[in-house]
Amino acid sequence: MNKKAGLCLGAVLFFLVQSAGFAKGFQSWVENFACGDASYKVMSLCKPSGDPETLNACRSQDLEITQAGDTKKYKLPQLSKSVAKTIKDAGGSFHELFLVKQACAKMDGAPVEIFYYSIGGGSAPDAEAWSVYDAKGALLEEKDPRFGKAVEYPFERMKPVRSIMPQ
Repeated sequence: MNKKAGLCLGAVLFFLVQSAGFAKGFQSWVENFACGDASYKVMSLCKPSGDPETLNACRSQDLEITQAGDTKKYKLPQLSKSVAKTIKDAGGSFHELFLVKQACAKMDGAPVEIFYYSIGGGSAPDAEAWSVYDAKGALLEEKDPRFGKAVEYPFERMKPVRSIMPQ
């Protein structure tokens, strides 16, 4: 098979896999919010659970952060090195962590964006994680004092991410 035919076959297979996901009830979700000088766009491929007590089933979540005209793209969860190491050292995995809540809050007079990830319950080392971004959209490490303050933000004041949270 020549290179051109291989690329065409690859494109067709990708389209069929994506179509199969939508055929099984998966939907694309896009959520936009801003905090400080950065804007955030979360894109998810999820299937509604149909149960108000059960999280929707998601295949993937992607993040775009735009600040001063510059856009960066990430696969979620995007975790600081120290948070990722803690989960990995405890034998955990990131593949079932999904962004379920977010908030924009002021810490030491400056806005921070707070992401809360969960696997939907349980107490395993990888059952939940936090990411915190500064006003320019840069990911903060755990040693930053704003990180510690951000994870103490009142959970009930955080906004649900519609793609994963039941309607």
